[in-house]
Order: sequence, then C-alpha cells, then structure tokens
Amino acid sequence: MSGSAITTTPEPSESNETQTEPAVEIILFHGTRRCASCIATGQLLDEVVHTYYKDEVVNGTITFREVNAEIDRKTAAEYGVRYVSVYINHEIYPDAFTYTNDHDRFVEEMRKKIDEALLNGS
Repeated sequence: MSGSAITTTPEPSESNETQTEPAVEIILFHGTRRCASCIATGQLLDEVVHTYYKDEVVNGTITFREVNAEIDRKTAAEYGVRYVSVYINHEIYPDAFTYTNDHDRFVEEMRKKIDEALLNGS
C-alpha cells in the first residue's frame, strides 16, 4: 500500500440535486515514503467516511482523498503543506494522528470533527 493513493469520489446519484462543492473536504497529505502511522491514518479515515457517512460521500457532501505532496506539489502549495497532515475544509487538523493506535478513540474523535464541519460548513 505504500505510495498508493486512495481517492474517495462521489458516485452518481439518482437524485436531481447537484452538489458542486463538498460541505466537508478531507485531505490526507503524505510523502512518497509513508510511515505506519500515516498509512493507518489513511485507512482509518477511509473507514470512518465510508462507514458513517456513506450517503454524504455518494451525494458529494463529503469527500476524502489522499495526496502525495511530493508528486502533487500544486495542491500541497495551495494548502501550505510542509509535512504529513490532515486538512478538513482547508484547515489543518493536528489531532488526526493522535489516536491512530486506538481505533475506537480515533473513530470517535474524527466523527466529532466531521460532524462539526457538517454543521458549521468548516
């Protein structure tokens, strides 16, 4: 899995509603050589998004993607990325790596942050 990127994109919806911009955009920035914590964070984020926010992913309300900052330098520069980090709606979320060794706590904290972003739009 090292060096690979997981991209979560919305699937076509049967609804006529069109979401042009996600309410919650989550990006995990990483380098080409990834540590275990970075890989685990990506897997946990993917799990949280697809388990608890499946409908929001399908309709485009929530997006999650992993970006290799060494390859996609334009996006990294846009965010001012200098190290492995998670951004939610263009704001760094420094606690994203805090609970990677505690699955339940990671899920709990990430859900709080995503729910807050859904309510506030940031």
